Amino acid sequence: MNSITYIEDLSNEIFYEIFEYIECYDLFNGFLNLNNRFENLLNYPFLSLKINLSFALKTRIDNYYTQFIIPNKHRIVSIGLDDRSDIITTSSSLNIIDSSFNRLESLVLHRVRPKEFISLFPMLTSLPRLCSITIHFDNNLVNLTKIYRLIFLLSALKKIEISAEKYTLVMPLLTNTSEQYSHIKRLIINHVCHIKELLILLSYTPLLTHLTCIELTQEDQRILRVISIKMLNLTSITFNICNTKFNELEIFIEKIGRQLRILCINTFQDVAYLDATRWERVISQQMPYLRIFKFEYHEWHYQSIELTSYHNLLNQFTSLFWINRGWFFEIKADIDYWPPIEIIYAIRPDRYIENNFSDE
Repeated sequence: MNSITYIEDLSNEIFYEIFEYIECYDLFNGFLNLNNRFENLLNYPFLSLKINLSFALKTRIDNYYTQFIIPNKHRIVSIGLDDRSDIITTSSSLNIIDSSFNRLESLVLHRVRPKEFISLFPMLTSLPRLCSITIHFDNNLVNLTKIYRLIFLLSALKKIEISAEKYTLVMPLLTNTSEQYSHIKRLIINHVCHIKELLILLSYTPLLTHLTCIELTQEDQRILRVISIKMLNLTSITFNICNTKFNELEIFIEKIGRQLRILCINTFQDVAYLDATRWERVISQQMPYLRIFKFEYHEWHYQSIELTSYHNLLNQFTSLFWINRGWFFEIKADIDYWPPIEIIYAIRPDRYIENNFSDE
């Protein structure tokens, strides 16, 4: 006879794991008044709690702060704040972050103004476990130079994501030549970034393993060649939009690509990207350990086109170099993208290789 397992039969350890996926407000409102066992579970001193005030109504924030945040500062591992709630800008008790959040690991700031983040920064330096920061700046122009300079001072930080729709990244932030550097391993840049700016940022993060940039833009090749940088741990790069000439990208790869295992590029800028022979040379010489290569090149045409002009060039992607690596070339025409016609030339890894590749 099959036995029936009820939720009450689950161990405390399983409940603790479940609770870690539930936001604090929902957790306490859903479980606190069920029975004595759940009340004891929720009072467990080492329970990890997540706070998300990004969508909280202003009328509810005072209650939330009093009931959930103040009593549980020592158990909170994640906080999400939104500038519209005035949590960051006010000088009242709602300026919640201080050194008593000694278990805080992750901070997410939505629509924050740069000056508010800068005023918040001294408090962040007192948090020994803060390893992840996500910042979405508002639509005002942002001087990200000072923001990055401050962030690189946080010794425990391992992951940073910065979003800014409008920005200025001026260059008083010089290439790092000192022994002091950030311990960041994952950098997500959700704003336009010139190659030179990116190389300078990377000079502060020599332990970086994963880099994502939403849009990379071109720079003077002569400037790029004089910048010296070593990236011994960088294994994964994604450029959502690579708005540079292939010559510039090649210089960039020469400087940082030696350890790359994963490279993802989406571009439209330069037909030289469709030169298979050149890619073979760059990959063989500069990225010998590359395992996953995802590439898309986009073209737009306002009238019917002939693809035969590219056939000799594109047939080069069917050589043994590509086949042996499990990288396959394809051409797609987006018939819904009319007008104009969008043609996408893509290289995609074999699904088995991609699914079974472990990037350590």
